[in-house]
Amino acid sequence: MDVHRLLDNAKGTAKVVTVKSRRQCGKSLMIENELLRWVINYPKSINACLSPTFKQSKKMFREIVDAVAESGIIASSNGTDGEIRFVNGSSIIFRSAEQGDALRGLTVTGLLCIDEACFIPTEIFFIVLPWTDFHKAPILITSTPKTRSGWFYDYFMRGLRGDRNMYSVDWCNPKYKEDLDRILPPEKLEQYRQLMPKALFDSEYLGQFTDDEGGVFGIKNWYPYSQFSVDYKALFVGIDWGTGEGADKTAIVGLNENGEEVLLKYWNNISDPLAQISEISKYLIPLRTKIKSVLAEKNSIGDVYLKLLQKAVKPYNINVQPFDTSNWSKRDIIEGLAAGIGEGNVHLLDEEENRAEFGAYRMEITRGGSITYNGAYGFNDDLVIATALANKAKGSNYGNYNVSFIGKR
Repeated sequence: MDVHRLLDNAKGTAKVVTVKSRRQCGKSLMIENELLRWVINYPKSINACLSPTFKQSKKMFREIVDAVAESGIIASSNGTDGEIRFVNGSSIIFRSAEQGDALRGLTVTGLLCIDEACFIPTEIFFIVLPWTDFHKAPILITSTPKTRSGWFYDYFMRGLRGDRNMYSVDWCNPKYKEDLDRILPPEKLEQYRQLMPKALFDSEYLGQFTDDEGGVFGIKNWYPYSQFSVDYKALFVGIDWGTGEGADKTAIVGLNENGEEVLLKYWNNISDPLAQISEISKYLIPLRTKIKSVLAEKNSIGDVYLKLLQKAVKPYNINVQPFDTSNWSKRDIIEGLAAGIGEGNVHLLDEEENRAEFGAYRMEITRGGSITYNGAYGFNDDLVIATALANKAKGSNYGNYNVSFIGKR
């Protein structure tokens, strides 16, 4: 209600309301309610909602359509275009940060909402911000916090300082404790505290800005290629398969005997299986004398790719082993990688996509109490999984061995 009151009679005021909250407190539902209020009360208004991913944008689109499907106020809805038109001439347009430069050119006359803002890159935010300029449309920004940096942190702090026309609401404020305890009882919160990395717990379940990446890995040191030895003697490789469509990448990561990431290759523009294998072989075969083992996913499309790769590199004596991915095996390799990084046994390359994926990687606890690991909104985990597989290969007894038998004399 505090947020809804701030947006009362806010049309044309250029007001900015920033909301910081821990996970699963109803941020998206509040946005949906606010958007419906604007389209109903401001005929012919153009309202918009930006989400980190297309999948999340589609979810909000569907939830709004379902919420008012029986009311007769929807004139038309188009999931492909991401637009709902109402009988009074108003509309809600849904967009995702994945659309990049294609986001340019929209004009908002009503309300702009931005969900999970911490997972929307700065350059995307500043592409979207001009949508509100001409009609001085207000903006509602919500997110679970990450680090004390970035545009969401800046906007939240400006609202706390009382900058002109900027307002911040902290749902983690003790004044809301009774509400929060109903959503997540203290005893359950304490259980999460004991299970999760501190920085991740602080950001996702306490709703606090953190000093590090706030994720599973909390990496503080990244390394340039030049810092790693070119004279390494062993290479352990992990492969995560991609379909070659959208943001899904095929990733190859190699760690040397010192845990240094000396091989990092990835792409998302090859869909033909044979072409994928040819591209992978291009990187593996020249390193065949150093490669001790290759560990690759077997699940789903991986089974086909795995057999093709094994056949392609067999003449070069490159050992490719399958990895069956389940929730438990994935947890094993991710926690092994986190331990390796934390203990200083794994050193990662300072590369933009590497930083993005590792920084956004998250642990979640399901309602049943199981622990799962995945990339956060708008981020794949291809490089993370490939690195975890390489680390698993390094610490396991996979490899090529010469065996001789000595009989009794």
